[in-house]
Amino acid sequence: MTRHTFYPWILLSTTAIVNGVAWGIPQGTFGIFFSPVSEEMGWSRTAMSGVFSTMLLVNASVGIFWGWLSDRWSVRGTIAITGILMGLGIFLSSFTTSLWQIYICFGLVAGIGLGGTAGPLSALAMRWFQKRPAMAISIGYAGIGAGSACLAILAERLIAFGGWRFALQIFGYMAWAAYFIGFLLLREFRASNRQIKMNCEQPNVDPGVAETQQTTEDYSMPVYEALTTRAFWTLLLMVVIATMGMFLVYVHLVPRALDLNISTAAAALLLTLVALMEIVGKLSGGVLGDRFGYKRLFFISMLLVCLTMIWFAASSNLWMLLLFAVTFGIFNGFWTSQFPALAGFHFGTRHLGTIVGAMLLGSGIGGVLGPMMAGFVFDSSGSYRVAFV
Repeated sequence: MTRHTFYPWILLSTTAIVNGVAWGIPQGTFGIFFSPVSEEMGWSRTAMSGVFSTMLLVNASVGIFWGWLSDRWSVRGTIAITGILMGLGIFLSSFTTSLWQIYICFGLVAGIGLGGTAGPLSALAMRWFQKRPAMAISIGYAGIGAGSACLAILAERLIAFGGWRFALQIFGYMAWAAYFIGFLLLREFRASNRQIKMNCEQPNVDPGVAETQQTTEDYSMPVYEALTTRAFWTLLLMVVIATMGMFLVYVHLVPRALDLNISTAAAALLLTLVALMEIVGKLSGGVLGDRFGYKRLFFISMLLVCLTMIWFAASSNLWMLLLFAVTFGIFNGFWTSQFPALAGFHFGTRHLGTIVGAMLLGSGIGGVLGPMMAGFVFDSSGSYRVAFV
């Protein structure tokens, strides 16, 4: 039995660890930090939302560069550089005394580091698992849910123990450790043309789901050509819309719960539930996407997410928010592995790190529009309801 029999699964576990910590820190903990930081520093909810949105926008803006660098040079090298920046930004955020400083440290420096994860790791996973690309991506993305769930609980405990500055320092060390694991264990996909062809062969393909069974490593569209296609801009818009609601929830779910006089521990539990249910949604979404079609599952996911957001707007007590956390987490998890798989289907995998990196500009736009809009609506009206609808 060759080393390649086991290594692809080690690689997927590694991508889950890196994604889990890198994305788990902003997604899983920012909502926990939101109230303690804003209350101590006297910052508005719009201003605090802007810190998170800046991180996502910077992450998306540099994603195409990190994707290009990983395609042309090395995924491991890219992870090493971005890991240093990610940990540094989080760690330095603990020393901030003014708003512009946390925007620079958390928003800019950590955002640049975060940009080296999604595109390069998704592309690498798809190269190793050409028969089941959505499944491979979903395992890596499930790490985000696991990391967000665990780090949300940890953030609440660390803040209670030593304050939010102490908690940020611990998360800085954790970021360095996770990226270092990625640097040690990730390997580039090297295969001859024949090996690639064998990986792409799909016996008994169901014509009804042919899009989910085709791999286009034998033809990979150049990046400049992909940017001129309708498919690229359609996928970009899909990401914008999907991430608006997702990041709105991650930033404002806990403040919304606290507004309803729900305890801090229970509010943190809500964020943990969302993240845990996203694991279920991402893993099942990867399998279902490969089986029934990526476009079809993305559509179903968005429809169900819309319904849960209407429920969120009407929620007025803990049990309603608990139900929202469970359903939103599952349905939101469905879509995340579909758009990289669709990108691989349309453009091939050779330049996929760059293409997905460019496409993730949509997550930056959605990450700005969703949380900032909700913060502005609350500061203006004293209520989140219009923003959620």
